[in-house]
Amino acid sequence: PGPSKKAAAIFPRFPPPSTACVPGFGSSIFRGAGMAFVAACAALVGAGWLVPVALGKIAVDCDLGVVGGAAGGIYAAWRAAEAGRSVCVFERNSRIGGRIHSLRGQGPKGDLVVEAGGYRFAPKPVHKGFGPGAWHVDTPLTAKIIRELDLPSAPYNPNASQWDNGLRKIVTPDGQDAGYLTFIERMLERAAAKGARLRLSAPVVALRGMPCTGDACDHLGGVALKLASGEEVIVRTVLLNIPQRPVIELLRSSGGEIAKVFPRALYNPVSYAILKVYIHYDDAWWRNDLGLVSGTFATEEPAAPSDPDAWVPVEGPAPLSGQYHDGDVRCDLPGGRCRGYLQAFYGDDDAPVAYYAPFANAVADEPAVEVRPDVEHHR
Repeated sequence: PGPSKKAAAIFPRFPPPSTACVPGFGSSIFRGAGMAFVAACAALVGAGWLVPVALGKIAVDCDLGVVGGAAGGIYAAWRAAEAGRSVCVFERNSRIGGRIHSLRGQGPKGDLVVEAGGYRFAPKPVHKGFGPGAWHVDTPLTAKIIRELDLPSAPYNPNASQWDNGLRKIVTPDGQDAGYLTFIERMLERAAAKGARLRLSAPVVALRGMPCTGDACDHLGGVALKLASGEEVIVRTVLLNIPQRPVIELLRSSGGEIAKVFPRALYNPVSYAILKVYIHYDDAWWRNDLGLVSGTFATEEPAAPSDPDAWVPVEGPAPLSGQYHDGDVRCDLPGGRCRGYLQAFYGDDDAPVAYYAPFANAVADEPAVEVRPDVEHHR
């Protein structure tokens, strides 16, 4: 079956997808990037461009199946549910958020937040040059969603003279770090209030086209989502809100002509590690003793591997490259003194990543690990 003519008239073909909105498996894949594309997909579903169709005697579980419970997928679920569609969200992990991962309940008092993933947004373009390169952040859609959800925010860097003052973070009504995951949780609450259903620890491993057999069909069939458990769920439309490599692997494993589009030998995206290190201090010395609330720091000689072939890092000095304004800090101790977390490293250089890698669990799904002195192999 071919794609919806209305949808096909709007979306041209783009390079390989980071997300895909598929109105009936076997039809064209409409490609785009990030939440802006997912917003367009959700608008199509909500406005009736991706029209639910009769599937003969086949029982349909949901009008829209969303694969991936990160920001874009939950946003699409929210908008489609508000438009009256029945929505099912499938997330392979035991949590929502994807690359946004707010670790709450941290520190000795259990009241701090550590951001293991994405955590800042830019209502207006923020630009910073780094030598021959540059860093550009512009997230107007995210900013608009956060405003619509009535979530308070504050400058990421309180120093108005520094370039990253234009970035913002989500805070509680009293100004404390709330966790960037908050806006995804709030969208999920609104989606669930309209009947959307979420299934955690439910990896989708293959898609299968369902033939359209009823008289009401208009060249658009349904999709069977095969879960790792062996269960199949039938949806009228599927939206894949997963990273590029997993989406290609999913399409490959689904067989048929679509599996030939991305042959593994010719098309296999390569990823690289990004590392963040936060250190908790009962005495936030950079504030209490030095009066530093913003700014950066770095060790002059980052650790290098002692054996490049084995890539075993030397013992010191520990590679440090962080920011005094990055980390959840509470100044509620006697005399107004502060406690909290300091960002000690954030980067993707090979040597620092190799230095800290032994502390991580290489086979765990959880990307964050707490390094503690009472754990023998952490000493």
